[in-house]
Amino acid sequence: DETLAPAVRALALAALERPRPAQLPWLRSLVRGREPTLRGPALRAVLSTPDDAAIALALELARDPTGPEALRIEAIAGLGARPEIATLTGLLDDPSERV
Repeated sequence: DETLAPAVRALALAALERPRPAQLPWLRSLVRGREPTLRGPALRAVLSTPDDAAIALALELARDPTGPEALRIEAIAGLGARPEIATLTGLLDDPSERV
């Protein structure tokens, strides 16, 4: 419900344990949206699925040097032990010390 405060919407996203496939486009739009409070929780929800597009989104966000640092870190953490994380070795030279 877009009439609710972003903090309330973020709490609702955090409670979303297993998003249905039909919810993934909406969640991806929140990840790419302008509301920073929703981006992290939406990304975590997307990454809780086995969807290949979720992994691709996380890799894209992690590699984007212009993206918000917190979201990039969230994307890297969300990949966890997935084999695709090995493709991020180029981030070792990233100008952001936190990434």
